[in-house]
Amino acid sequence: MHAAFPQFPPFGGAFADVIPHLTVGDRPEGGPVALHAAEAEVRPALPIRTRVSLAWLMTGTQAPGSWQLRVTFPLGT
Repeated sequence: MHAAFPQFPPFGGAFADVIPHLTVGDRPEGGPVALHAAEAEVRPALPIRTRVSLAWLMTGTQAPGSWQLRVTFPLGT
């Protein structure tokens, strides 16, 4: 995807290598305890190996119900 839009590097070019990832938690209501619990639950299933054929771009805020699908990007051939 970056090759198609070189003027928009991932994370503003702050990192030389960007590894695709999934954010499991970000400042949950339970704080660090909730993050550690999420890690303990997810870790046994890692690493996840799969093929991805579609990426979604979503936007939103912290307001409930604000997240919306903006566009999808087909990946691969």
